[in-house]
Amino acid sequence: MPHCDEYRGVVRPMIMKWRLFFQDNNSVPVGRQWGDYDSKEAALRAACGMIKVARVSVLYIENPDGNEIGAAMIREWCDAQSKTA
Repeated sequence: MPHCDEYRGVVRPMIMKWRLFFQDNNSVPVGRQWGDYDSKEAALRAACGMIKVARVSVLYIENPDGNEIGAAMIREWCDAQSKTA
């Protein structure tokens, strides 16, 4: 079944994005935030950049089907990338 969005009775296809959830520990109130990315690699690279910022906690990445990549797997991917760079 294609992903779709219904707004006021109009059904339209949803844009399929990878969503990176993170927490800015300096924001008031502290809460989940997210960014949308066109690919898994783009979301992972963004997460790696955020991991380097002490005040930001990367929580997980959600794929277009709603499945999650947890923080531990994201850190492993970032570590592997830093070893090959």
